[in-house]
Amino acid sequence: MEWAISRSNGVKGIVLPGSRQLIPKSWIKRFLLLFPIQEKHVAVFEISHEDAQNGYYVGFTKPSSPNMVSERLLHGHFFRMEIDSDDTCFFAVDSNGNEVRLTHRTTEKKCGTFHKEPLL
Repeated sequence: MEWAISRSNGVKGIVLPGSRQLIPKSWIKRFLLLFPIQEKHVAVFEISHEDAQNGYYVGFTKPSSPNMVSERLLHGHFFRMEIDSDDTCFFAVDSNGNEVRLTHRTTEKKCGTFHKEPLL
């Protein structure tokens, strides 16, 4: 997946807190993070049918970092984004750079109910 820096600073998006489960407290658990056996969590987002038909790009930003936008144009009604330990603002924009209304449906394990939706 290719990501580009977005010049649109006026996006509001949806801020999701980082998954505190991903911050291990003991050194043994931190060591186990070296092995990818831990299940990842994803946030599932929904876009209106009209905006999905027109196409949109998904983006995210974290504190003290620029907005990053996917270079992949999506047309689906749902998409998923991985959640890490940092608070993250997720957003979607149309081809003109205008923000598209985004709804956070749920947060689930990577292989959950929405596992067939695109994961970015």
